[in-house]
Amino acid sequence: MALDTHSRTLPAARLRARGRSVARRTFASLDYPQYRAFWFSLVLMMAGINMQMLARGQLAWELTGDNFYVALVGAGRPAKPQAQAGVNRRASP
Repeated sequence: MALDTHSRTLPAARLRARGRSVARRTFASLDYPQYRAFWFSLVLMMAGINMQMLARGQLAWELTGDNFYVALVGAGRPAKPQAQAGVNRRASP
């Protein structure tokens, strides 16, 4: 039994309309004001974290002038919250 590939292809106009509906469905959750505020606050938080990481690297460079310490500061920061979460998890009964 052969597959009919012609019936599965869509004309260009239908593909464009379908693409718009996919984009609309993708961001449909942003129609809810509370979720939209939550999402944008997360975006701003991540921007702040990235600026902080950049500033720490710049400070390490200005204080030491050595690439090793810049890398040490950059590599050490992401591990700290994860290590704290592990300590807090073990401390609770």
